[in-house]
Amino acid sequence: MHKKKQNKNEMIREAAKKRKEDVKSGKIDLSRTMEDQFKYMYSIGDTMTSQFDKSEPSNFSEGSLIEETFINVENIENTPKTEDQVTSPVSHSHYSYLITSNDNTEEPSGARYSFLTNPKDKNGVNQGDDGYDPTTLYVPEDAMKTFTPFERQFWEIKRGLFDTVLFFKKGNFYELYENDADLGRKLFDLRVVERAYMRMAGVPIHTYDVWAHKFLNAGYKVARVDERENSLAKKMREKKTSAKKEKVLQRFLTEVVTPATVYNCDHMNSPLPFYIAVLLSNALCHSPETCSGDYHYSVLLYDASVNTLYSKSVCDNFNMDKIRTIFAQNEIREILTNCVNLKWIQSKITQVSRSEANYDHKFKFDHMAEQDCFEVLFEYFKILKREGVFESATLNTITKESNVMQLDAATIQNMDLLVNNFDKTAKYSLIEKINHCSTPFGSRKLHRWILSPLTNQKLIEERRRHSDAMGCYDTTVLVMKLRELGDLERLGCRLKQKKVTLDNLRQFINKLTKTVELLRFIGEKDTLGIFKPDYFIKNLTDKLDAFTLSYKVTDDAIEPVNESDELFTHVAERVEIENQLENERKKFEEEFKIPTKFVHKMKDIFQIEVEMDAFEWIPTKHKSELEIFSKTKNAIRFFTKSTTKLVQKYKEIDELIFQSSNTVLSRAVSLFNTDFLLINELIDYLATFDCSLSFHLFNRANPSFSRPVFIENGPIQIESMTSPIYTEFIENDFKPIHPVVLLTGPNMGGKSTFLRSVCLNIILAQMGLNVACSLLRLPVFDQIFTRIGASDSLAKNESTFMVEMNECSKVLQNATERSFVIMDELGRGTSTRDGTAIARAVLEHLKRKQCTVLFSTHYHSLVKLVESVHKYSVQYTIENDQIIFLYKIEEGVSEESHGIYVAKLAGVPDVILERAKSIRKDLIN
Repeated sequence: MHKKKQNKNEMIREAAKKRKEDVKSGKIDLSRTMEDQFKYMYSIGDTMTSQFDKSEPSNFSEGSLIEETFINVENIENTPKTEDQVTSPVSHSHYSYLITSNDNTEEPSGARYSFLTNPKDKNGVNQGDDGYDPTTLYVPEDAMKTFTPFERQFWEIKRGLFDTVLFFKKGNFYELYENDADLGRKLFDLRVVERAYMRMAGVPIHTYDVWAHKFLNAGYKVARVDERENSLAKKMREKKTSAKKEKVLQRFLTEVVTPATVYNCDHMNSPLPFYIAVLLSNALCHSPETCSGDYHYSVLLYDASVNTLYSKSVCDNFNMDKIRTIFAQNEIREILTNCVNLKWIQSKITQVSRSEANYDHKFKFDHMAEQDCFEVLFEYFKILKREGVFESATLNTITKESNVMQLDAATIQNMDLLVNNFDKTAKYSLIEKINHCSTPFGSRKLHRWILSPLTNQKLIEERRRHSDAMGCYDTTVLVMKLRELGDLERLGCRLKQKKVTLDNLRQFINKLTKTVELLRFIGEKDTLGIFKPDYFIKNLTDKLDAFTLSYKVTDDAIEPVNESDELFTHVAERVEIENQLENERKKFEEEFKIPTKFVHKMKDIFQIEVEMDAFEWIPTKHKSELEIFSKTKNAIRFFTKSTTKLVQKYKEIDELIFQSSNTVLSRAVSLFNTDFLLINELIDYLATFDCSLSFHLFNRANPSFSRPVFIENGPIQIESMTSPIYTEFIENDFKPIHPVVLLTGPNMGGKSTFLRSVCLNIILAQMGLNVACSLLRLPVFDQIFTRIGASDSLAKNESTFMVEMNECSKVLQNATERSFVIMDELGRGTSTRDGTAIARAVLEHLKRKQCTVLFSTHYHSLVKLVESVHKYSVQYTIENDQIIFLYKIEEGVSEESHGIYVAKLAGVPDVILERAKSIRKDLIN
């Protein structure tokens, strides 16, 4: 019988040991709900000690296993509990309830939470009514008076953040309550239990980033409430100040994070930048002497991930073309604005007024209206409890760089540069096709490059030289070394903010060390002297050496090397107390001639453990002086009077070390923050290097692509061209004599696809990449304009024809003789007569400007009326009364659009088609 029980205990020990290893390796997901973990704890073996039934003690004797599974029975039953203990997920008195509770979360809240049944905002407006503020909740004061201290603490915060998922720290867990808990169950199957009138779901504190990321990615705001102190610090504070003892720990709202203001790399899905924007309309122009529009706006973008602001004031038109372009170039997730009727971005808008406050800040804006934008943003971040981030933020002006195009909103969307036009994801976009970057900051630079192709041939050739120079390297090694850097840019920006952690610093030091290794590798192979990494190698090495001389970073601590430092002194005191405790243990061991050892279980450290048989040798009078902590069938744990006092001192010193460590961390971080210009230069250098490598890998991955040839003047010449996104498309030659080309052909014949392919290859060429042609000869264009279809985002709630005319107007006002213009079926949004007239007038104007134009149309009379243009058509054939598209471009004119054949392909009934043919014949006659 004894052997059988021993074998069972060995199995339990092995199971506990395996769980430790699985947790460490990540095989076991500790982000599971508390109840699942508690169930595991009490299902690991039926001989494990249970705090609910002391008649079934465990038969464990090995200290390592006891450390994992021992339950302090006597303390659970006899120690008075604060309210935090009663409602905490680590409160033993509630484990059995959590395990056996039925999931009755569909039941409404208790009577005291009746205000959740039909929520009102703080002003008493019902949910769903006009003027309802979803961010606030009305909680009657009468109800607040009936709450326990913890409930009052929770609802005081939650009623100001009703639309925000609130993570509330309780001991070793973050807990979600009421509606937030229900949302967690609905979205992620979190286990919800009913406790003390509150529905609750909890996650371990070390998994906060995982769960915050999940909610943010689902589009929700997330807030974190932390404990201002632990239970020991609370006792120390109350002892020091003689303050009245409180039943709950002090807690505070640490921060609120919205999907637009995410700054933690662990909460992001994409390396590409995203922004919160402030857009204000201005009554007066910011620069009346050069005013170029009837409408005046100031815009401010903020990228929280790199703590950077971007500002601009513009004179715009009714259609807000300049603002639309700024928003199309950047992923805007949230907009704070005083503008109205912005239907094209309505879902992202939070309506605001100009701030009446006037904050002191370090930024020098070009115009007062931009400062107004910042003050609106500052007010918003005060609500988020994050206004301190702007102390270390940087400000840039949104300006058009020299020697680059600025692609407008229509071109960015029509050409699928960043996202496609069918599901608005990056799949089948140009950036997805060309992005071979190994670092997130490299991808961000490539994002900027794709939106601003070069207009200077020397700069284009310089990019190509950098790309070609990558042939000297083992690119597999380069990719590996670059990937080791992670997101060094965003990580570095974290160091400039107040909420930096030891882990942030440790990662940063590690990444800088990896960077030096990469730079040395680059320098060894830089035979042409193109990349010149020596400057960064020297400066980074000096920085890292200075840090090493001052601080020592381990897995869980940072310590000063200087022995006079306060932290060093506290650490030495802690070591001395540890020695005293060890001496006390040995003294006890020698006095009673029995073996002992120390066991540590969470906060209950330095417990003396003695086997039960040996414990019987201790005289009864001495036993009475011991503070028995816990016991099993084979062992007992306790404190002596001396060790009790020493353990308390040890904990106090440990708390002081924790507080001092934060000070030391700040000093250590400041070593890098004092020279962050070097880090910014380094990031730019590495991002450019990564983009050059990406270009090399793209060119190598597409051997059929060719190097474009730039010419001073003359029409564009193309051989064997296909789409760089859809390379399986049929190839086409295109060699017009005149700069203006009229393209005709049937619906669905491939006209728009051809136009897009030409435009995309021009963008690749002027970025410095190979193109999807066997030959591309072209001048360097100063701008690209596209008028293709009616973009869903632009045409939403607007007249299709108005959208056409807005885009057309922009082309007519800005195109030069060096511009490339695409006009696809202009005038189709109005009557045939008006459409033909407008199309002809526009075409003639562009002809006079002598810019390169590809103009597709179904107005066949237009082809006959306009002279001195080159005419091309898309080819097709008709067999057995069916149209077959060939997708080839040839010189000539297509006399028919064959819409009836396309209608047949779409499944229009034959009777309708026959009637349409008859009507068409009558119209022709």
